[in-house]
Amino acid sequence: MSEQLKDERVERRDRRFLALILIVVGLLALVPNIVTVPDIGPYVLPVIGVVVLAYGLFTWQYGATVAGSIMTGLGAGVLFTQTRNDLTGNVEGGIIVLGLAAGFIGVALMNVLFEKKTFWWPLIPGVILGMIGALLTIDTRDSMNLLEQIGRFWPVILLLIGVWMLLRHDEGQRAQQ
Repeated sequence: MSEQLKDERVERRDRRFLALILIVVGLLALVPNIVTVPDIGPYVLPVIGVVVLAYGLFTWQYGATVAGSIMTGLGAGVLFTQTRNDLTGNVEGGIIVLGLAAGFIGVALMNVLFEKKTFWWPLIPGVILGMIGALLTIDTRDSMNLLEQIGRFWPVILLLIGVWMLLRHDEGQRAQQ
């Protein structure tokens, strides 16, 4: 297939997807003019996330799926907290952070879909955010103390990882000689 024909197909596909998005957004924007709807504010971020994620999947663009996955996860956390009235500040924040963690874990899943192999980088922020979100959601004195200690000593973890990476690199250099 010629490069020009391929580019024209991609352009047509992208234009069709954009047209569908405009139609859906237009219809959604018309709804409040016809019927009374509740506050749509909490739905904006997850809807944008799902649209960007769908665009990435439809056009097979990994970068869009990364952004869409993170926005969808964060938006889901925000939506959940905004539709509940019984959550305290720490629990609410924890749920939002858990949503963001889910978005990063979704990025790891997109790696498998797009790259046919697993990259572990999105799991690092996903797991860290997941642990922080879980501790916030638990919202006990012990969980808050643990978060405070983590906040105080996280630089030690960076130092240990840096030293480990240097030692591992040096071992690889010696093995090659």
